[in-house]
Amino acid sequence: MSAAPRPNDGQYYTVFFRQGELVGNILVPGGEINRQNKELLKAAQDYLDANADDIPDLKDLPNLEDAGTVTRYLVDSSLNSSSSMVFVERHEDAVEALIVELHELDERITNFDDVIKSLEADFQRFPILLDSIEYHSPEEYAPGDEPLFISEIGAMAVFARWMFSVSQTLKPKFYCSFSDTLKVLNLSYVNASISLYIAVGNMILVIYFLRNFGQDYFPVLSAVISIFQLAVCLSGVEKATEPLVNIYLGENNFDGVIKIMKPAAIVAAFFGGAVIPVMWLFCEPIASIFGIADVAIVAEAKIVIRTVAFAMPFVALLYLFTMYYQINGYFKIAISLSFCKDLLLYTGLPILFSSFIGVRGVWLGMVAVPFGTFLLFTIVLRIRYPETFPLLVSNKDIVSQDEVLNICNVIKLRDWAEGEFQKRGFSSRYVMKVGLLVEEIGMSVVEKNLGTNILAELTLFFDGEPKIILRDNGIHFDMTQDNLSSFRDYFLYSLLTEENIGKNFLETQNYNRHIFRPVLKNKGG
Repeated sequence: MSAAPRPNDGQYYTVFFRQGELVGNILVPGGEINRQNKELLKAAQDYLDANADDIPDLKDLPNLEDAGTVTRYLVDSSLNSSSSMVFVERHEDAVEALIVELHELDERITNFDDVIKSLEADFQRFPILLDSIEYHSPEEYAPGDEPLFISEIGAMAVFARWMFSVSQTLKPKFYCSFSDTLKVLNLSYVNASISLYIAVGNMILVIYFLRNFGQDYFPVLSAVISIFQLAVCLSGVEKATEPLVNIYLGENNFDGVIKIMKPAAIVAAFFGGAVIPVMWLFCEPIASIFGIADVAIVAEAKIVIRTVAFAMPFVALLYLFTMYYQINGYFKIAISLSFCKDLLLYTGLPILFSSFIGVRGVWLGMVAVPFGTFLLFTIVLRIRYPETFPLLVSNKDIVSQDEVLNICNVIKLRDWAEGEFQKRGFSSRYVMKVGLLVEEIGMSVVEKNLGTNILAELTLFFDGEPKIILRDNGIHFDMTQDNLSSFRDYFLYSLLTEENIGKNFLETQNYNRHIFRPVLKNKGG
């Protein structure tokens, strides 16, 4: 492929658009790019050399004497440019110089909007002109995509190597499980649906807005859409809560689910509320990020951004509960939540309100989306699941107690456990056995973590065969094995063996989790 410059005979008229879009971008003569970015210019020249037969000849264009100032300027620039090209790039100084130059040719051109309107008018009057211009993105010419492509292929290769391995070793073995694939799909299609709803919802909203309200307030719409998308930062509570909720659901520990989700909802709402003063204080810088400079539109944007802030607590709660319903197996509810929030109400309310009060109806509708979604699902789920709303977990006989472990609090946990078993009619001997077990396992944790404050959670399950779970954040050790290092270890192991107490140990999320099932021989009497 030859990179030699083509002769400047005026045959080539090429306009490069950033991201393939005309509106909102900036015209810069090719000579400016030649000074600023020789690498991009060379790449574009190489493209022209490779596609010479497909590039239109300016001599074939219609008579442009009746065309607007901007179109004639582009033609002259392409004829006079050393590269025979005209580029579209973002560069404030170049744009200012361009507007000054065009204003000298036509006093009606005073800002960049006038430039764009003049071009669009000519494209409407001269369709052949539009057909004769090559539209491309600079990324199509500039090198740099290959490293990203190579890194993605490398990551996929490593992932595939791990997937087709034996027990996560380096010994490869083909593995394919239809049931495992279905499990993955069950968890992933909710996230895929959410992404699809967001994309379609934004597309519908943008098309509707541009067709009905034009470009003047479009930067304000962009700011609002971006704020809603950046609100994904509020999903941090969801991400922190998900592992613990998964553990409790795996244990059928619905008391633990409620204990985690209640404060999680409060924290999510608090974080959403914390966004309100931030957006009130920084609404003007946020508007400037989107290039909003007109005084009237800036004032409108400030009002809109400050109003949108009040929806953030509900946005955070919707993220949290979408996650919860998904991992709890209520996939239809999770998808319906996203469908309403990101598509149905997201497009429906702005369109509905704007039909009555104009462009401000769009802002009001977008602010109302989180409120409306939260209210709608509160009503529907309360009607559908009146007894278990909002977490939709059955009311099983499960109780739990949290303590910072020391000798006194171990005795406190023992007395509490004995009291819970007594209330449910278990025999005195069985209650004494449970009390002794709780005391010994609690003291074992204290003994292994001397001088350290250890947080422990004792959970009692009475649904079916009784079960005791002790969870602590101390050093990792398995008290169910015969690795005896003290008299207490020996006594506890003897107790578990002699009384035939079922036992298990799991290390989950950096917590010790000891599970005991005292044999039920004497209940009552």
